[in-house]
Amino acid sequence: MSGSTRHWATCRLTRCELDDAQRLRNFGRLLKLQAKLQIVEGRLDEALHTLQTGYAMGQHAARGPTLINGLIGIAICGMMSSRLRDLIQQPGAPNLYWALTTLPDPLIDLRACMEAESQILYLSYPERQPRQPLSLPR
Repeated sequence: MSGSTRHWATCRLTRCELDDAQRLRNFGRLLKLQAKLQIVEGRLDEALHTLQTGYAMGQHAARGPTLINGLIGIAICGMMSSRLRDLIQQPGAPNLYWALTTLPDPLIDLRACMEAESQILYLSYPERQPRQPLSLPR
């Protein structure tokens, strides 16, 4: 594959992945709206289920290959957290203390995304990759 062909294939792939990630962010906004409606109508169990779905979607979005995916996952979880604050302030809301303490820390781990981002040049242009691993001076 020539350099220009590989470049355009990489751009198309990255743009496609980013478009999908942006769609997930829009779905997160819809879940946030749905949770708000359920909270206002007093359907707290349904709102809790919607928030669980949103948190799971945020975690799955963050597993993408780019840092943008991780940031979108954080944004989705942030949207759910704002609605969770609304939910726990409602009369008759369940006690979520233990459920919240068992969430992973950090909720979204960006280390894998950062590692992938650091390798993006070598993925786009494999001929630029060093022949031998670099060693740190002692």
